[in-house]
Amino acid sequence: MLTKQAMATALAVGSLCASAQELSFTWRELPPIPANRSEWSDAIPVKAPWWQQIGLAGPVVGVHRDFLLVGGGANFPEPGLTATRANRLGKVYWDEVFVLDLNRQRWLERRFRLPRALAYAATLSLPEGVLVIGGEGHESPNGNARSKLKPYADVFLMRLDDEARALEFKPYPSLPRPISYGAAALLGRTVYVQSGKDFLALDLDALDQGWRALAPWPGEARDLALATGVNGVVVLASGRLTRDGVSTVHKDAYAYDPRSRSWSVLPEMPHAAQAGEAFAVQDRFVVLMGGDGNLERWNQFFALEGQRNRAQPGSVEWEQANTAVTFLQDHHTGFNQDILVFDTQTRRWGVAGHLPAPGPVTTQPVTWRGELLLVSGEVGPGKRTPKIWAGRPQLNK
Repeated sequence: MLTKQAMATALAVGSLCASAQELSFTWRELPPIPANRSEWSDAIPVKAPWWQQIGLAGPVVGVHRDFLLVGGGANFPEPGLTATRANRLGKVYWDEVFVLDLNRQRWLERRFRLPRALAYAATLSLPEGVLVIGGEGHESPNGNARSKLKPYADVFLMRLDDEARALEFKPYPSLPRPISYGAAALLGRTVYVQSGKDFLALDLDALDQGWRALAPWPGEARDLALATGVNGVVVLASGRLTRDGVSTVHKDAYAYDPRSRSWSVLPEMPHAAQAGEAFAVQDRFVVLMGGDGNLERWNQFFALEGQRNRAQPGSVEWEQANTAVTFLQDHHTGFNQDILVFDTQTRRWGVAGHLPAPGPVTTQPVTWRGELLLVSGEVGPGKRTPKIWAGRPQLNK
């Protein structure tokens, strides 16, 4: 006879399996992002024949007019150097924009630029263009450790002209405060943004009203959360709260109903997926990809970084802590590869297969003609990927 605990475990597993059987995915790889070619530092050999795109964390991404726009982002481009190995530039924030013709599967030769070097903004693809919300970076191209990193409250629309020959920017109402690593969702013609403990809304058809502050969810503050609009509600899931060097990686999830202006608590996720990507599928399923749920590893990183920060640079203590951080980063095993699915009809979580490649974090979800796009992102601490994957979901019979 099964114990109560065993029965509960069996029921939980059964629930996960039931939801997992609803969806499956087929994948294809799109052309990788071209190499940055802006010549602005002799530490980055953009003219070298072996120079390639190493990938971008926090890129500005979206689809407009059947073109994929990939701009900005941040990485460590100095050859042979990383976040923990002495480099001149530190983390570099880019301002270049690449454009992929999705119909022809070809990158345009013409390169474009953002108004500034920018990464870690929230983005949404709209019929009128790509909405870019907040982020952080530098006023000068391209930003790096030699200038002060700045968070932004700016919001703007990025769009291609009719002939895809010019990139146009239109200012939208600014946020009440600067944010980066926020989450954004679209429900109808209303944009919702989460950051910290703030939950904001912007009516795209009444821009003169600006951003409205809404009631926050009944949970802790967080960044690196995932959000999407589905089945008449905004779903907010996972994220991370860091205080005094200790992280809480969340597995909770909530739904905001704009009709009642209230939140409901959803069943807890099978595991956390902070900094991953959230998609709505068939206006029924919430699909979460990538992300990181390893709290133990994060607290290990934070503890070692704290030791390094407290030590005198170049001292034995500093070298020991830096060597340990470098070791953990070099031998990082990667982020989540399973595909989490929440069914808004059955209110069950499931795992619908696995990604075809290392799961990315710190990139924005993009959809095009029914495919879910994973564009670049971070696949390990300080390590990016230039690859783009397209997954087509299908409902199993």
